[in-house]
Amino acid sequence: MLGVPFEKTEVVKIGWIGVGGRGTGLLREVLAVPGAQIVAIYDAMADRAEAAADIVAESGQPAPTLEPTSTALCARDDVDLVYICTRWDSHVPQAVEAMESGKHCAVEVPAATTLADCWRLVDTSEKTRRHCVILENCCYGESEMMVYQMVQEGLFGEINHGEAAYIHELRGVRSSPHPP
Repeated sequence: MLGVPFEKTEVVKIGWIGVGGRGTGLLREVLAVPGAQIVAIYDAMADRAEAAADIVAESGQPAPTLEPTSTALCARDDVDLVYICTRWDSHVPQAVEAMESGKHCAVEVPAATTLADCWRLVDTSEKTRRHCVILENCCYGESEMMVYQMVQEGLFGEINHGEAAYIHELRGVRSSPHPP
């Protein structure tokens, strides 16, 4: 959704969905950003949500509200942005719910696992006029932008097929009964 700016605000009030290992680590990073305030947290495991709320309070921010569901979190009037750091198969439904609730959303990777779900995110963003930010750390890196520019300049000719890989061993994490 190009050409639709975020509303300017001094404090961005964030509702956080998912505080497992990655979610908690990223929560700590966001707490260090001036103007970012965590106002609500939801996680399917109540003990994780409580521990994350303690981290927020220890950072000096007001203790966030613990919500019973992601739907309740998205329905809040005081949330500007919903940060989604949950299981891969829940990213699209939660992002769609956030945007349909009038919230911008930030989604951990992969944001979607099918082309149809990618279009579902795009269509919902355009329909609701809410941004959906995919939280990938190398979309705009030097190498990625160089290849993009080469494609734009036609240096590869007509592209009929593309294939890429991201070697990132996750079998141990995915098979663990208690992910980090």
